[in-house]
Amino acid sequence: MVIICASAIGLTVAGGSPAIERYGITAYEVGLVLLIAGGTLAGIAAGRYGEYRQFTAGTASTVRDSFDGDIVTLTGTVAGTAGSLLQTPYSNTPCVAYDARLETNLRAETDAHTFWTVDDRSTDHQQFLLEDDTGTIAIDPTDSRLTLPTCAQSDAQESVSMAHRLRYGRANPIDERHSRYTEHCLQPGDTVGVLGRVTGSGSERTVDATAIFSASTYGETLTRTVSWNGAVGVVLFVVGFLIMIVTSGVV
Repeated sequence: MVIICASAIGLTVAGGSPAIERYGITAYEVGLVLLIAGGTLAGIAAGRYGEYRQFTAGTASTVRDSFDGDIVTLTGTVAGTAGSLLQTPYSNTPCVAYDARLETNLRAETDAHTFWTVDDRSTDHQQFLLEDDTGTIAIDPTDSRLTLPTCAQSDAQESVSMAHRLRYGRANPIDERHSRYTEHCLQPGDTVGVLGRVTGSGSERTVDATAIFSASTYGETLTRTVSWNGAVGVVLFVVGFLIMIVTSGVV
Protein backbone atom coordinates (compact mmCIF):
# COMPACT_ATOMS: atom_id res chain seq x y z
CA MET A 1 0.00 0.00 0.00
CA VAL A 2 2.81 2.43 0.86
CA ILE A 3 4.59 1.71 -2.42
CA ILE A 4 1.34 2.11 -4.41
CA CYS A 5 0.62 5.52 -2.82
CA ALA A 6 4.16 6.75 -3.43
CA SER A 7 4.02 5.52 -7.05
CA ALA A 8 0.71 7.35 -7.59
CA ILE A 9 2.36 10.59 -6.54
CA GLY A 10 5.18 9.92 -8.97
CA LEU A 11 2.76 9.32 -11.88
CA THR A 12 0.92 12.52 -11.09
CA VAL A 13 4.16 14.48 -11.13
CA ALA A 14 5.18 13.02 -14.47
CA GLY A 15 2.64 15.29 -16.26
CA GLY A 16 5.03 18.21 -16.07
CA SER A 17 2.60 21.19 -15.76
CA PRO A 18 3.63 24.00 -13.37
CA ALA A 19 0.76 23.24 -11.00
CA ILE A 20 1.63 19.56 -10.90
CA GLU A 21 5.30 20.32 -10.46
CA ARG A 22 4.46 22.58 -7.54
CA TYR A 23 2.39 19.78 -6.02
CA GLY A 24 5.32 17.45 -6.47
CA ILE A 25 7.68 19.77 -4.61
CA THR A 26 5.18 20.05 -1.75
CA ALA A 27 4.96 16.26 -1.59
CA TYR A 28 8.76 16.07 -1.44
CA GLU A 29 8.78 18.48 1.50
CA VAL A 30 6.09 16.44 3.27
CA GLY A 31 8.18 13.33 2.68
CA LEU A 32 11.19 15.05 4.25
CA VAL A 33 9.16 16.00 7.33
CA LEU A 34 7.87 12.43 7.68
CA LEU A 35 11.40 11.10 7.28
CA ILE A 36 12.73 13.36 10.06
CA ALA A 37 9.77 12.69 12.37
CA GLY A 38 10.05 8.95 11.83
CA GLY A 39 13.79 8.97 12.45
CA THR A 40 13.29 10.94 15.67
CA LEU A 41 10.64 8.56 17.04
CA ALA A 42 12.67 5.50 16.06
CA GLY A 43 15.74 7.04 17.70
CA ILE A 44 13.85 7.56 20.97
CA ALA A 45 12.71 3.93 20.91
CA ALA A 46 16.21 2.67 20.11
CA GLY A 47 17.70 4.76 22.91
CA ARG A 48 15.53 3.01 25.50
CA TYR A 49 15.55 -0.46 23.96
CA GLY A 50 18.38 -1.68 26.20
CA GLU A 51 16.46 -0.49 29.26
CA TYR A 52 13.33 -2.23 27.94
CA ARG A 53 15.19 -5.53 27.40
CA GLN A 54 16.55 -5.34 30.93
CA PHE A 55 13.09 -4.60 32.32
CA THR A 56 11.48 -7.57 30.55
CA ALA A 57 14.35 -9.88 31.55
CA GLY A 58 14.04 -9.10 35.26
CA THR A 59 14.43 -12.10 37.57
CA ALA A 60 13.55 -10.61 40.98
CA SER A 61 11.22 -8.01 42.48
CA THR A 62 12.17 -8.12 46.19
CA VAL A 63 15.41 -7.41 48.04
CA ARG A 64 15.43 -10.87 49.62
CA ASP A 65 15.37 -12.59 46.21
CA SER A 66 18.07 -10.38 44.66
CA PHE A 67 21.41 -12.09 44.11
CA ASP A 68 24.67 -11.31 42.37
CA GLY A 69 24.11 -10.99 38.60
CA ASP A 70 20.33 -10.76 38.81
CA ILE A 71 18.41 -8.13 36.84
CA VAL A 72 15.87 -6.71 39.27
CA THR A 73 12.94 -4.32 39.38
CA LEU A 74 12.52 -3.28 43.00
CA THR A 75 10.01 -1.01 44.69
CA GLY A 76 10.68 0.31 48.16
CA THR A 77 11.42 3.30 50.36
CA VAL A 78 14.53 5.47 50.36
CA ALA A 79 16.10 4.59 53.72
CA GLY A 80 18.87 7.17 53.76
CA THR A 81 22.54 6.91 52.88
CA ALA A 82 25.78 5.79 54.47
CA GLY A 83 27.09 9.37 54.56
CA SER A 84 25.57 12.83 54.88
CA LEU A 85 22.66 13.79 52.66
CA LEU A 86 22.89 16.17 49.72
CA GLN A 87 21.06 19.50 49.77
CA THR A 88 19.24 21.10 46.85
CA PRO A 89 20.88 24.42 45.83
CA TYR A 90 17.89 26.77 46.30
CA SER A 91 15.62 25.40 49.05
CA ASN A 92 18.32 23.35 50.84
CA THR A 93 16.08 20.29 50.89
CA PRO A 94 17.92 17.17 52.19
CA CYS A 95 17.94 14.44 49.53
CA VAL A 96 19.91 11.65 47.85
CA ALA A 97 19.47 13.02 44.31
CA TYR A 98 18.27 16.27 42.77
CA ASP A 99 17.73 18.11 39.49
CA ALA A 100 17.48 21.88 40.05
CA ARG A 101 16.63 24.47 37.41
CA LEU A 102 16.57 28.27 37.34
CA GLU A 103 13.95 29.40 34.82
CA THR A 104 12.73 32.65 33.30
CA ASN A 105 9.17 33.33 32.14
CA LEU A 106 9.42 34.86 28.65
CA ARG A 107 6.81 36.44 26.37
CA ALA A 108 6.82 37.85 22.84
CA GLU A 109 6.34 41.60 22.55
CA THR A 110 2.93 41.34 20.86
CA ASP A 111 1.75 38.03 22.27
CA ALA A 112 0.27 37.25 25.69
CA HIS A 113 1.52 33.67 25.45
CA THR A 114 4.42 32.94 27.79
CA PHE A 115 6.84 30.04 28.18
CA TRP A 116 9.63 28.97 30.52
CA THR A 117 13.26 28.80 29.48
CA VAL A 118 16.03 27.23 31.57
CA ASP A 119 18.84 29.64 32.55
CA ASP A 120 20.80 27.28 34.75
CA ARG A 121 20.61 23.61 35.70
CA SER A 122 22.49 21.55 38.30
CA THR A 123 22.20 17.87 39.19
CA ASP A 124 23.76 15.59 41.77
CA HIS A 125 23.16 12.15 43.28
CA GLN A 126 24.73 9.70 45.70
CA GLN A 127 24.45 6.04 46.62
CA PHE A 128 21.48 5.36 48.89
CA LEU A 129 19.70 2.51 50.64
CA LEU A 130 16.41 1.04 49.40
CA GLU A 131 14.21 -0.82 51.88
CA ASP A 132 11.24 -3.07 51.19
CA ASP A 133 9.36 -5.60 53.32
CA THR A 134 12.11 -8.19 52.85
CA GLY A 135 15.32 -6.24 53.49
CA THR A 136 17.63 -3.38 52.53
CA ILE A 137 19.99 -3.01 49.57
CA ALA A 138 22.32 -0.27 48.31
CA ILE A 139 21.47 1.57 45.08
CA ASP A 140 24.12 3.15 42.86
CA PRO A 141 22.44 5.76 40.59
CA THR A 142 25.62 6.83 38.76
CA ASP A 143 24.65 5.76 35.23
CA SER A 144 20.87 5.64 35.67
CA ARG A 145 17.98 7.48 34.06
CA LEU A 146 16.50 9.48 36.97
CA THR A 147 12.85 10.49 37.09
CA LEU A 148 12.40 12.59 40.23
CA PRO A 149 9.31 14.13 41.85
CA THR A 150 9.07 17.90 42.33
CA CYS A 151 10.07 18.86 45.87
CA ALA A 152 10.22 22.68 45.73
CA GLN A 153 9.29 25.51 43.38
CA SER A 154 9.19 29.28 43.75
CA ASP A 155 6.75 31.65 42.03
CA ALA A 156 7.42 34.15 39.26
CA GLN A 157 5.11 37.15 39.57
CA GLU A 158 5.45 38.44 36.01
CA SER A 159 7.00 37.62 32.64
CA VAL A 160 9.75 39.46 30.77
CA SER A 161 9.84 40.25 27.06
CA MET A 162 12.16 38.38 24.73
CA ALA A 163 13.63 41.73 23.61
CA HIS A 164 14.61 42.54 27.21
CA ARG A 165 16.11 39.08 27.54
CA LEU A 166 18.20 39.52 24.38
CA ARG A 167 19.39 42.94 25.50
CA TYR A 168 20.33 42.17 29.10
CA GLY A 169 21.22 38.46 28.90
CA ARG A 170 19.86 35.37 30.61
CA ALA A 171 21.51 35.41 34.05
CA ASN A 172 18.51 36.62 36.06
CA PRO A 173 18.83 36.22 39.84
CA ILE A 174 16.09 34.19 41.47
CA ASP A 175 14.76 37.16 43.46
CA GLU A 176 13.63 39.00 40.32
CA ARG A 177 9.93 39.00 39.61
CA HIS A 178 10.21 37.05 36.36
CA SER A 179 12.39 34.14 37.55
CA ARG A 180 11.70 30.99 39.51
CA TYR A 181 13.54 27.87 40.62
CA THR A 182 12.21 24.33 40.26
CA GLU A 183 13.76 21.44 42.17
CA HIS A 184 13.10 17.74 41.60
CA CYS A 185 14.57 15.52 44.28
CA LEU A 186 14.50 12.12 45.96
CA GLN A 187 14.26 12.30 49.76
CA PRO A 188 14.46 9.75 52.59
CA GLY A 189 11.02 8.21 53.01
CA ASP A 190 10.06 8.56 49.33
CA THR A 191 8.70 5.49 47.57
CA VAL A 192 10.78 4.70 44.49
CA GLY A 193 11.27 2.02 41.85
CA VAL A 194 14.69 0.82 40.70
CA LEU A 195 15.69 -1.19 37.63
CA GLY A 196 19.23 -2.54 37.49
CA ARG A 197 21.73 -5.37 37.96
CA VAL A 198 22.84 -6.70 41.35
CA THR A 199 26.54 -6.98 42.17
CA GLY A 200 28.09 -8.42 45.33
CA SER A 201 26.58 -10.71 47.93
CA GLY A 202 25.13 -10.55 51.43
CA SER A 203 25.29 -7.13 53.07
CA GLU A 204 27.62 -5.93 50.27
CA ARG A 205 24.97 -6.19 47.56
CA THR A 206 24.51 -3.15 45.34
CA VAL A 207 22.14 -2.50 42.46
CA ASP A 208 23.86 -0.74 39.56
CA ALA A 209 20.76 1.17 38.52
CA THR A 210 19.68 1.62 34.91
CA ALA A 211 16.56 3.59 35.83
CA ILE A 212 15.19 5.14 39.02
CA PHE A 213 11.56 6.22 38.90
CA SER A 214 8.69 7.28 41.11
CA ALA A 215 5.74 6.50 38.82
CA SER A 216 3.82 3.24 39.25
CA THR A 217 3.21 3.18 35.48
CA TYR A 218 6.91 2.98 34.60
CA GLY A 219 6.67 -0.43 32.93
CA GLU A 220 3.65 0.56 30.82
CA THR A 221 5.27 3.83 29.78
CA LEU A 222 8.56 2.16 28.87
CA THR A 223 6.84 -0.55 26.85
CA ARG A 224 4.71 2.01 25.01
CA THR A 225 7.73 4.21 24.28
CA VAL A 226 9.71 1.37 22.73
CA SER A 227 6.92 -0.47 20.89
CA TRP A 228 4.75 2.47 19.77
CA ASN A 229 7.53 4.94 18.97
CA GLY A 230 9.51 2.23 17.23
CA ALA A 231 6.67 1.00 15.02
CA VAL A 232 5.30 4.43 14.15
CA GLY A 233 8.79 5.80 13.60
CA VAL A 234 9.72 3.08 11.12
CA VAL A 235 6.44 3.51 9.19
CA LEU A 236 6.83 7.29 8.96
CA PHE A 237 10.47 6.96 7.95
CA VAL A 238 9.68 4.47 5.14
CA VAL A 239 6.70 6.48 3.85
CA GLY A 240 8.72 9.70 3.85
CA PHE A 241 11.65 8.01 2.13
CA LEU A 242 9.46 6.56 -0.62
CA ILE A 243 7.68 9.87 -1.22
CA MET A 244 11.02 11.66 -1.51
CA ILE A 245 12.30 9.09 -4.02
CA VAL A 246 9.14 9.17 -6.17
CA THR A 247 8.94 12.98 -6.23
CA SER A 248 12.65 13.78 -6.42
CA GLY A 249 12.51 14.17 -10.20
CA VAL A 250 10.76 17.54 -9.90
CA VAL A 251 12.96 19.11 -7.24
